[in-house]
Amino acid sequence: MANDNRSSLEVFKQVVRHGITLVSIDYRLNSEAAYPAQIYDVKGAVRFIRAHAKEYSIDPNRIAVSGTSASAHLALLLATTNNNPAYEGTVGGNTQYSSAVSAVVDYYGPTDLLTMAPEMSASLQSATDAAKTHDAPDANESILLGFDKPGQGIGVLRKLYETHNTQSPNWSYVELALQGSPVYQVTPKTPPMFIAHGGRDTLVPIAQSYRLRDALIANGVENLFVSNSEAPHGNQGQLVNETMIKWIADKLNAPQSNK
Repeated sequence: MANDNRSSLEVFKQVVRHGITLVSIDYRLNSEAAYPAQIYDVKGAVRFIRAHAKEYSIDPNRIAVSGTSASAHLALLLATTNNNPAYEGTVGGNTQYSSAVSAVVDYYGPTDLLTMAPEMSASLQSATDAAKTHDAPDANESILLGFDKPGQGIGVLRKLYETHNTQSPNWSYVELALQGSPVYQVTPKTPPMFIAHGGRDTLVPIAQSYRLRDALIANGVENLFVSNSEAPHGNQGQLVNETMIKWIADKLNAPQSNK
């Protein structure tokens, strides 16, 4: 596949030529706040867009969401929890408006916070390195959940989950991890998804996207999974990007462009 070194924002900005308005959403990082602050932020942003749709000449019935890596994780969680009040929050107000979206573009987003390390291919990264990246107290997933003190970490939570140790004082963190994992939130009402994941991703295992795809299929949800077998965690190549733009333009019924 051809190389494409543009940033993800530059890639997503291509939708503009199809008559689609692009909005870049900011949210609190795990260094600023623990989950679920992040999903509250993005839900609040979508409600704001819908509340001001007329002002910005946006069709409130045709809103899609996209992201790469951590932001793709939030895009997936946003979409799989459409109209689920447990995930809504009140950030930004406009609570009389829906935060639902009608399509999703996911570039190599995490889908299960508990299983990143064991799902990493041994041909790409050793189990020791994968555990250090994903299971340790200073791993991004551990920090996101606020379970990042010495002796804590995702690895501890996964063992509790595997043994179903609901009596542990840390079980609430296991539940938080499950609630924050999009693969467990898929329902037949989940909107269509475009999934792109490189075969040489050494940060987010491609198995995470395979599992999401399988959950979507099991629930009868339309999806398109595209993989550049040589792509890393990042640039997916021109062909993948062009396929994504055509897919999202079609899902939003935007006019096609030959440019």
